[in-house]
Parts: sequence; structure tokens; C-alpha cells
Amino acid sequence: TAGPGDPRSTSASPVWAVPAQSGLITVDERGRSYRGVIEATGGGALRLVNQLGVEDYLRGMQEVPSAWPAAAIQAQTVAARTYALRAMRSGGELCDDARCQVYVGRTAETAPQDAAVYKTAGRVLTYGNALAAAVYSADAGGVSATTLEGFGTPDGVYPYLTTVHYETDNPLPWRIELALTDVADRMAYPGE
Repeated sequence: TAGPGDPRSTSASPVWAVPAQSGLITVDERGRSYRGVIEATGGGALRLVNQLGVEDYLRGMQEVPSAWPAAAIQAQTVAARTYALRAMRSGGELCDDARCQVYVGRTAETAPQDAAVYKTAGRVLTYGNALAAAVYSADAGGVSATTLEGFGTPDGVYPYLTTVHYETDNPLPWRIELALTDVADRMAYPGE
């Protein structure tokens, strides 16, 4: 076997892990199993990419608790499908954490999530004959951000993304600490 520093341990070409009879690939270091195939690339740090269809991807989402009402899981699944397809059209891949959508693979699959994927198969959100910017967050503290606050996009660019107040039993107050110099720079203040 090739070890670190051995020229046989690197490859300019990707290496593919294809599932056996179980249809799953296990990544022991993450303690997770995945559907689809896994592409491994990288000369230094190893980079793994799980390639699979969007419906199987949605089965492995871990965005909402499986105890939520079926309609809520279905609504989130439609938003997640739209987000994923739109991201794929513009960038080609998604990360698997909260920066994109939380995807855990087969390890996260539950009967309520599978039912939501099946019930909403192929459904997406559109606006103006295009996939909508279907963004969402876990909790916005009782009021959603403006598009300028959340995405740096002027309000009105996406008229369907509006600021709303909502009931929450855990408002999660926000706190941020900034240096006065950062505030001055942001506001283009020329003084000290």
C-alpha cells in the first residue's frame, strides 16, 4: 500500500467510490452513510463530493425535526428542492452545512422526511418563470431580515422576500461586537 510521500498515494484524476449491493457508501471518519457515488479529489487535503439525484439528496436533509407537522416538512422540502436546483444551476455544487443546507445523507433519513419528498416530488417555487430564491433560516428572533441585511441585495429585487414578524418561543437575541474603526469604515466616516 502507498503511504504519505509515496508518489503512488496521489492522483491527478479523481477516485470514485461506488456503492455495493447496499446502495450506500459509508464515510467512517464522519460516521455517515450516503446514497449515490462519492468523488475524492485533492493533492493535499482530501475533498469528498457526494453525487446523487435531488430527490435522494432531499431525503438526507436535516433541516427540520421529524416531529414537525407533515405540511411543515413538505413546505420546507419544496423550499429546499428549489434552493438546491437553483444553486446547482449557478454554481454546480452545494456544501453540506448551514451555509447552504444541512445534508447528512442516509444517516439523517426519516419516515416523515421521506414522505415529504415523495408527496412533493418535482415541486419547486418559481417567480417570473425562474426558480425563486428559496432562502430560509432556523430562527430570525421573531422578525425576518430585510434582503439587504440578509444577503446584501437591495430590497425589492426579490419582491416575494419580505420582512415578516412571527411568533417564536425562543427569540434568540443577537449580539455583535464591532470596533469603532470598523463602524467608521463601513459608514465612510473620515474622522477619528
